[in-house]
Amino acid sequence: MERSTNTARRSDVVPIHQLPFELLLYVFQQSFRSYRTNKQYYREIFRLSRVCKHWNLVIQASPQLWSKVTGYATVAALSNILELGSSYPIEVECTVRRYNRSQPSRQQVLHFFKTVGYTANRWRSLALELGWSPVIDVIRSILQLEAPDLQILILKDEEPRLDFSQVELFRGTSPKLKSVTVGGVYFRWSQPAFKGLETLCLERLKLDSIEILLDMLRDCPQLRSLDVKRCDFLAYPSREIPQVSLPYLADLSLDFSVNFMGPTLNRVLQHIQAPPHCALHIDLAHARDRMEVIKVSFKWLLERHSKATLETLEHLELRFGHCVSEPPGPFDFTLSGSSSIKGSFRFGGPRDYCQVVTCIAEARPLSLTRLSFISLNLGPFIHELLCNDGFTDQLRRLSPITHLELEQEFGYIETNPVFRIFRGMDPIKALVQAAIEPPLSSNTIAVETHWRTLERVAIYTKDSWFGETEILVEALREEHRIAQ
Repeated sequence: MERSTNTARRSDVVPIHQLPFELLLYVFQQSFRSYRTNKQYYREIFRLSRVCKHWNLVIQASPQLWSKVTGYATVAALSNILELGSSYPIEVECTVRRYNRSQPSRQQVLHFFKTVGYTANRWRSLALELGWSPVIDVIRSILQLEAPDLQILILKDEEPRLDFSQVELFRGTSPKLKSVTVGGVYFRWSQPAFKGLETLCLERLKLDSIEILLDMLRDCPQLRSLDVKRCDFLAYPSREIPQVSLPYLADLSLDFSVNFMGPTLNRVLQHIQAPPHCALHIDLAHARDRMEVIKVSFKWLLERHSKATLETLEHLELRFGHCVSEPPGPFDFTLSGSSSIKGSFRFGGPRDYCQVVTCIAEARPLSLTRLSFISLNLGPFIHELLCNDGFTDQLRRLSPITHLELEQEFGYIETNPVFRIFRGMDPIKALVQAAIEPPLSSNTIAVETHWRTLERVAIYTKDSWFGETEILVEALREEHRIAQ
């Protein structure tokens, strides 16, 4: 008894146990944010609840921690989660696929939907990945329940085949619904659930006409983000269609499942009127006419700015892929000054990136030779880009590079880390040729000035390669043409 008392006293003086209840709860919530699925989320909650009695009491008494409901939960666990969540808004998630052996049984899925159906007034978000015919009728019933507090809706099917055109989502009573993602499921697109949205994502759909998409957009004047993935239109109207005004649109992402994407992209963009700061993100994975797609994209980005604005742009930032994603992420570009032009191209390669730099260099009335700041991140394509004469030729048409970033290759090309590029050669020679070398000029002073503009070089690498990368770092530190 005395030993137990002493243990409890020592536990009480642990610093984290001195935190106020609200602050400890906040720490817990932040630690759970990295878990993508509800199954992972509750696995971590149960693990932390077993650390000590104090943590268990905090977790049990916090209904906001029990706000995620998953179809993988057992009957007992589901009942416990809903009880501990009290009347707190909940996030419902369920995945039922045709060929997923680890998915819950049909009986478990039916019990899940029956149970959560009684809590429709608490739904804050509903995410369903469908594809299993035995439960489709139950899902149709679920989607016709009234959900007055629903804010986020995600509905996806493995194959674009489900026809829910006769379903009136939530009986037209979802006034707080602001974000909708639909993939491979067909609805009557003019119904109230698709009006007044702020975020809309459409995936793997074949729409009868481009007018269907434009009519949806007209019903969402507050739209801030539009994402169209692998969609196509069966017909294009011959008559004139007025533009859709989206004054709050900040991000526009487009990807069409056609081989020649340029004409489709052009038809869509010419009907969308967005503010100058709206960023454009294009997926090149299915496009065979990539140069045409890139030209159409830049035309749309530039024509929304006045000539005076374009002439005052001062900064250019280029990022060729991100090592934090696998496969490497998109090529991002940002032009800024009194205004900004942002965009990205995904699933491209060095040849496509060379074409993008060409479009930037040839854009008028941009004056890229007068830019005061250019940041270049070569990402995981550093070797291919440095060895591409066309790419380095285009770089020479820009202003001097002021910031250069090198990232270690990631994932499937991890065997070729940054430092190997410079093995057996002068690393500064590669840097000068790719970034510092001036445009063709006979002016010695201009050349010397151009060479001295590299203000900063940053190298990002994994811990496992840090020792060998240090060799390159030491060489760069002694180079007088690099300020930092």
